[in-house]
Amino acid sequence: MVLLSLFLLVSSTHPVFRRKLTKDEWFDYFTSEEEELFDDYWFNDTYHDTSVVLPRHVYVEINAFWYLKMITLAYFTIEIICKLIVFPLQWREFITFLNFIDILALVVMYTSLIVDQVNPKEVYKDSGHDIVYSLQVFRVFRLFRLVRHISGFRILLYTLRASVGDLLVMLLTLCTAVLLFSSLAYFSQDSAFAHIPDAAWWAVVTLTTVGYGDIYPTTVQGRLIASTCAITGVCLLALLIPVLVNNFLLFYSYYFGIERRQNAKKKVLMRKSSVAPK
Repeated sequence: MVLLSLFLLVSSTHPVFRRKLTKDEWFDYFTSEEEELFDDYWFNDTYHDTSVVLPRHVYVEINAFWYLKMITLAYFTIEIICKLIVFPLQWREFITFLNFIDILALVVMYTSLIVDQVNPKEVYKDSGHDIVYSLQVFRVFRLFRLVRHISGFRILLYTLRASVGDLLVMLLTLCTAVLLFSSLAYFSQDSAFAHIPDAAWWAVVTLTTVGYGDIYPTTVQGRLIASTCAITGVCLLALLIPVLVNNFLLFYSYYFGIERRQNAKKKVLMRKSSVAPK
């Protein structure tokens, strides 16, 4: 059901899973001043008023998606209610990150559904409804309900938790390098950098070896600074990332070492139970 919810969220934005508006939906789309003209346009085959132009970019998701969304909404609602029944007084066990995400996603879906029913025109316009709809991104976090059972993902979380100090050092070093090279790039009198924030964006992209190419120096001094910035970024990544990799490998070997010992104990116990006298 989690995968179905994510599929609906992603595919509902693709043109293949969207359709044109029906007559009633067109009336919801147009304002009251345009409805009379649109009514003539719809029913009169000889009507040739060029002032009425149907927008071509307005589409909605197919009807089947609405029913599937209702199914997923009912499923997650019943699941939360069952959890509340199981943990009526044990709030510390109930209030977890995953349960919080589920509740927040349900609130967003119910709010969006109510707004659609109360004021259908909000669906086709730029309004506060778009803010509520954008909060459905929290549904993506439901994926953690699946990956939490994968041992490699749990090891990665332990690694990040144990490497907070190293991550802070990496962030501080990166910020220092960004500030240094963005200032040098701006004061190099290169026309590509209108201000230091623009140069800071360029420095981040260059230090991380991404290189979008939207901003790049054109003068000799600017290119020298850019070359130094790129080399510095490679050196920083080469020095700091292995720390995280070593921590991950340490936790990985420790975890599977314990797992192997537990499996060995289980095999010994099974052998003893099989040869025990009856």
